[in-house]
Amino acid sequence: MSRSNHGSARARGKTIGGAAVTDSAMVSMAVHLRDIAARLVIIRGQKRGEGG
Repeated sequence: MSRSNHGSARARGKTIGGAAVTDSAMVSMAVHLRDIAARLVIIRGQKRGEGG
């Protein structure tokens, strides 16, 4: 399924590689992981030094 079809899949109630059911603990963990990822800095490659 291509990226352009994700919106129509969501409209039909289907998920693309995500959890069908979420609870507050899952949302809390996702926010926590996003905060950690925001502080990471790339150390190799073209984008080294970017991040956080």
